[in-house]
Amino acid sequence: MFQGDCYIITSWKKCQEKVSDPFVMIPPTIIQYCADHHLAMTPIRQILLDALWRNKKPFKAYDLIEVLRENGIGSPKPPTVYRAIEFLEQHGLVHKLHSLNAYLPCHHPGIHKNCQFLICDTCARAEEFCDHTLSTMIPASARNHGFHPRASFVEVFGVCRQCHAAV
Repeated sequence: MFQGDCYIITSWKKCQEKVSDPFVMIPPTIIQYCADHHLAMTPIRQILLDALWRNKKPFKAYDLIEVLRENGIGSPKPPTVYRAIEFLEQHGLVHKLHSLNAYLPCHHPGIHKNCQFLICDTCARAEEFCDHTLSTMIPASARNHGFHPRASFVEVFGVCRQCHAAV
């Protein structure tokens, strides 16, 4: 459904009317999540989300500017990308890797809180995983030290299974 310069995702076909083939790599479950939550997906948001799903490595904001240029958006400025990424992050569609200042898609938006990330030193791929025990242990430990945690981010660096097997 068209709303100003935005489309609210109602179906796969409807998404493709504004931007040609924007959801080639976005899983149907993510598209359904957007529809169920009536998320206004501008062409810029669609392009960025698709790019994050296409790439297995996290993207920095300035890399996403180039993605927009390659997709015919002209000369986008950093605030354009940051606003779009902020929207996607607020709605649980992307995660920020704080140590890299980069972004990757969320595989299960709206379901989790405080997931952890495995980041390969060799190929730079990042993988999301959610360990409930770890997610509860860190804040509990902080509280045991008299600290009142607001958030925690666990990013584990090492060598992924594929890179390790290639050695």
